[in-house]
Amino acid sequence: MAEDSPDDLFLLTRAFHKAGLDHLLLTAGDGEAAIHYLQSHPAPDLVVLDLKLPRLNGFEVLQQIRRTPKLKSLPVVMLSSSPVPEDKQRAKDLGASDYFVKSANLDSFVRQVDARFMA
Repeated sequence: MAEDSPDDLFLLTRAFHKAGLDHLLLTAGDGEAAIHYLQSHPAPDLVVLDLKLPRLNGFEVLQQIRRTPKLKSLPVVMLSSSPVPEDKQRAKDLGASDYFVKSANLDSFVRQVDARFMA
């Protein structure tokens, strides 16, 4: 998970835990750290990627993921506070597996991610 907001990271981690997901949850606080981790470790099952990250934004990270052969087919879920249709379309065009707008109901988000990508 690449997320720079400690509050959002806490809520997402809590939501994953409440949903009973047993997966190891690793975090990166900026886009460069996310890319460094992904390129130097085995590919994870899923990447949850905030759109507005420091250093490299979510779009830039997604582009690099899709250009890296070992990561090309990795499911990447974009998570953003931006409900702008152009952002959602750009994420799709760059190869995002899905795009969710952050809301107060992160439990619902986690259940949707679990049902679609973690089964």
